[in-house]
Amino acid sequence: MWKPDEDTKLTILGEYSRTKTGGTAAYYNDPTGKVTDYFAGNPAFNDSIQNQARIGYEFEHRVNDVFVFRQNARISTLSIDADWAFAYAPNAVNPNLLERSAGTFDERLTAFAIDNQLEAQFETGAVNHTVLAGLDLTRLRWRSLDGRGVSPPLDTTNPTAGAHVAPIDFDTRSIQDQWQVGTYLQDQIRYDAWILTVGGRYDWVSTDTDNTDLNTNALTTITQNDRAFSGRIGLGYQTDFGVVPYASYSTAFAPNAGINKETGQPFQATESEQEEIGVKYLLPDSNTLITAALFNIDQKNSLYYEVVNLPTGPENIQVQRGKIRSRGFEIEANTSLDTGLSLVASYTFTDAEILEGTTGTVGNYVSSVPRHMASLWANYRFQEDSPIYGLGVGLGARYLGKSYTSDNNTAQNVSRILVDAALSYDFAALDKKYEGLSLQVNATNLFDRREPVCSAGFCYRDQGRAVIGSLRYAW
Repeated sequence: MWKPDEDTKLTILGEYSRTKTGGTAAYYNDPTGKVTDYFAGNPAFNDSIQNQARIGYEFEHRVNDVFVFRQNARISTLSIDADWAFAYAPNAVNPNLLERSAGTFDERLTAFAIDNQLEAQFETGAVNHTVLAGLDLTRLRWRSLDGRGVSPPLDTTNPTAGAHVAPIDFDTRSIQDQWQVGTYLQDQIRYDAWILTVGGRYDWVSTDTDNTDLNTNALTTITQNDRAFSGRIGLGYQTDFGVVPYASYSTAFAPNAGINKETGQPFQATESEQEEIGVKYLLPDSNTLITAALFNIDQKNSLYYEVVNLPTGPENIQVQRGKIRSRGFEIEANTSLDTGLSLVASYTFTDAEILEGTTGTVGNYVSSVPRHMASLWANYRFQEDSPIYGLGVGLGARYLGKSYTSDNNTAQNVSRILVDAALSYDFAALDKKYEGLSLQVNATNLFDRREPVCSAGFCYRDQGRAVIGSLRYAW
């Protein structure tokens, strides 16, 4: 951060990460839908390397007592190179063998975004205004190389063995260029204890997609233009005793990068409409906040995964569902006590229904979405009068309710409780010269519970126990 004066600030942000994981983590589903303990992939052909980098800046300048100008910009790149295989059906001759397809892909996404906004704070009589106006630009380039092949069958008598897969050539190449320009205006109005927020946005999106069959060099070019208005309005009332009831209505428009491999067409933009009513309560003379809300979200052209029979065989690909509706209730309580104890508890009920979709799914629940979820987390930091001052311990549990294994709603994923824990230490407790140095160790799914979770006909296990340690220094 560079701050030449009190009215100007420039912050540079950058990040790079490289992650190597498996190309697939799916388990084989037998024809009856039962989840087996057979890893569906091929250990000898199961790599995924992801590189991600981004750099940008946040600039802010206060022009006078009324106006503040901000400009935020970022360029980012994401690449994924993956080899995968999965078993999908028993061998017609030997029931101990499971047929296994294979594939390889190389994806690159480069994005540039810049947002310019002007904020004004002023009064009109007894009414206070915070007005925000802006213009942003986003440029995306997405490139995908995809190839299909065959992996030797999975031998259920020796399911952990890897099998050599011959190099797979790319069959298709897709290149997509997308421009998005958006302009927006919002006014947050305060009158006495009332808070009214009104805002609107208009987007223009142009998408050009080139699909090439690398076996024949046949090229197909598709141009898609979208434009849409989205907006929101919210009203709240701040009482003298800490209760803030509110209601809001909003619409949203979000372009999607990529193509539907079944049709070769670019994805349509996802659009949604949301209504919400709720209440926030900050307990007087207490660091305790309770929030509760009822919500209804209608979403059109949302992306999801589905097993589709392609010319190269069955594959779990991204497609677009017609329309879904998500209704529910959520409540959360958060408190921090002077004793060093902090608590967070939450509960969510979600009723996610398919309103428009493939035959046999309309009226059903969306797969892998639990109707009930709850969590409880407690953290305690030992105080100065303790011989282990500086140490913090945390323990919590997450409850995930039952959900359906597919949009056909013929079977369910089991409910489960996962336990998490944390340890932390602030070295400033030893000596002030170590101020800013801290150690933290987080463990998720402490008891390594790995129940199967199925969605769209593909089944995975819950992520097993993960322990991450971090040493940080802040100044």
